[in-house]
Amino acid sequence: MNQKLIKDSVNQRLKIFFESQGISNSMVSEATGISKPSISKMLTGTVDPHKTTIAKITKVYQNLNPNWLFNGEGEMIQEASSAIDWKEEAFSAVKDENTFLKKQLELLNNVVNALLKNPNFPTSPLHVAKLLKLEKGALAGDYQLAS
Repeated sequence: MNQKLIKDSVNQRLKIFFESQGISNSMVSEATGISKPSISKMLTGTVDPHKTTIAKITKVYQNLNPNWLFNGEGEMIQEASSAIDWKEEAFSAVKDENTFLKKQLELLNNVVNALLKNPNFPTSPLHVAKLLKLEKGALAGDYQLAS
C-alpha cells in the first residue's frame, strides 16, 4: 500500500477522533505538550505525524484504538476495560500500601500504649527513640535521634 496514503489516513483518523470527542487543538496541545501549530499541520495533512507525536497522543488518549488509528480496523474507541485495568492496578497498589501503613500505625500505637501503661518506664525522648529503634525490624525505617 502507498505509504503516503497510510499517513494521510492516520492524519484523517486523528482529526475524526478529536472532533468526535469534542477535543480542540488547544486541548490536545495542553494534554500532550505538542505545539498547537504542529497539531494543526498534522490534522490538515500538511505534515506527517512523527512516531513520538503519535506516542504522546496515544499515551494521553488511551481510549483511542491504535488498530483503528493505524489500519482503519475495528472501533475508533477501544473498550473501557483496557483503560480501567491500569486504574485497578494502581488502586490495588494503594490499597496494599494502605494496609501496610495501618499495620505500622497499629504497632506504633501498641508501643505508645505500653509506655503509657507502665509508670516506671522512663519516657524521655531518648528512651522512646531507643524503644522505637528496637522495634525497627517491625517498623519501617531507621529512627535516629537529633543531636
